[in-house]
Amino acid sequence: MIAKIIVHGNDRADVIKKTLEALYEFSIIGLKTTVPFCRTVLKHPDFVNATYTTRWVDSVFAPEMLENEEDEMIGALAATILYASEYLQLSSDLPTYKNDRLNVWVLNKRLNY
Repeated sequence: MIAKIIVHGNDRADVIKKTLEALYEFSIIGLKTTVPFCRTVLKHPDFVNATYTTRWVDSVFAPEMLENEEDEMIGALAATILYASEYLQLSSDLPTYKNDRLNVWVLNKRLNY
């Protein structure tokens, strides 16, 4: 066991919500964990409605139900590349100013030009 998550809430729905939030913030790099499985179970209607049994994994669960974290990473990288390419195209169309360094103020001015 690497970590244990302890959550308190007013009712079952509150605890499920807080646990999911904690699991989405949880980050372990370099090894596979059961975090995606836990998220999948916590979001499934059988668990949310408390209608699951001890045979749930054998009878209902399928690996295809798991979230694919690699797809999320690819999407984030694609969005970053798209944003960067649009920014470079936009910034090449804008006039440059003597001694303007790329900082928050200059970037804001350029984006709102």
